[in-house]
Amino acid sequence: MDNLIQVPLNVPDVRVLSTQRTEQDHWLIHVESMLEGTQCRRCGREIRDLHGVDAAVRLRHLPLFDVPVLLEIRPKRYRCPSCSGNPTTTQRCEW
Repeated sequence: MDNLIQVPLNVPDVRVLSTQRTEQDHWLIHVESMLEGTQCRRCGREIRDLHGVDAAVRLRHLPLFDVPVLLEIRPKRYRCPSCSGNPTTTQRCEW
């Protein structure tokens, strides 16, 4: 018998990469943005030149069976080819 259950995350534009239990017995769900591009923080243009990812950010989500749930995402960073110095901008998800 399979003891697997599935619960919708209800967070738009993300893909679940993995799940694990922490030492504190919380659920930690690693996600990544499925959106491509962001607006340059300097000029406001849409940019799509992926530069890498930023440091991981953990966000508290709704508990599951009274167990705390955390989402961990490494926001994508994009480089602007139009601005001098080619600055980078971190993608911000609406949620």
